[in-house]
Amino acid sequence: MVYFIKAGDYIKVGYSRDEKSFLSRISSYKTSCPFDIEIISKIDGGVELEKDILNYFIDFHVKGEWFKYNKNIEEFALNPYYIPNSVLMKPLHEGNKQLLEKLPEILELYSKGMSLRELDTLFGIPRRRLTKYIPDELRRSKNELVNLRKRAESVNNLPLKCIETNEEFISITEASRAFNTTPSCIQRVCQGDRKTTQGKTFIFI
Repeated sequence: MVYFIKAGDYIKVGYSRDEKSFLSRISSYKTSCPFDIEIISKIDGGVELEKDILNYFIDFHVKGEWFKYNKNIEEFALNPYYIPNSVLMKPLHEGNKQLLEKLPEILELYSKGMSLRELDTLFGIPRRRLTKYIPDELRRSKNELVNLRKRAESVNNLPLKCIETNEEFISITEASRAFNTTPSCIQRVCQGDRKTTQGKTFIFI
C-alpha cells in the first residue's frame, strides 16, 4: 500500500507491504516526529506507484519522502485516480508548462549532444526537472553518442606515422603491435614527452 501522512506543515508519501508494517511505521513516526501524526489516506499500490507519486509532486519535495504541505497532495491522497501502467503525468505548474512548450527543441538539442547542464543554462530549467522528461531510449542514444565522441577524441584513436619506416597506422594500438611496444610509450613520443621508443620516432598525422 501507498500511504499519506501529515505532520505539521509536511506530508510524507510512503510504501508499506501490509497493514501490520504500516502500523509499526506509524508508531515509529509518533515517537520520533516532533509533530502530531495524522493519517490522510492509504491506497492500493506498490513501490512503482510510490515512485511515480514522488516524481509527480517533486516541486514540493523537502527531504527523503517528505514534502512541504500542499493542498494538491492532500486532494490526491483523498481522491486517488486510476493510473494505467503506473505512469503519472507531471503537474502543469508554471515550470513544467515552460518545459513542455520548449520540449521539442530541448530534446533535439539533447539528441545532438548538448548536456543537461548546458540546457539548464540555456533555458533556465533545473536539471532535475529536465531529466524527468528525457525518454529512456533517447538517454541511451545520447550515452552511446558521448562514448563515441570520447573514443574519437582519444589520442589512442588518432592516426600516426613512424618517421624511420614511413609507415602509417590508424591508431597507437596498431602501431604498438607492429613494433612490439606499449601504446603508452608511443603516445609519449607523439606528445613529445620522450624522443623515441624501440629506436623509433612517431608523429600524429
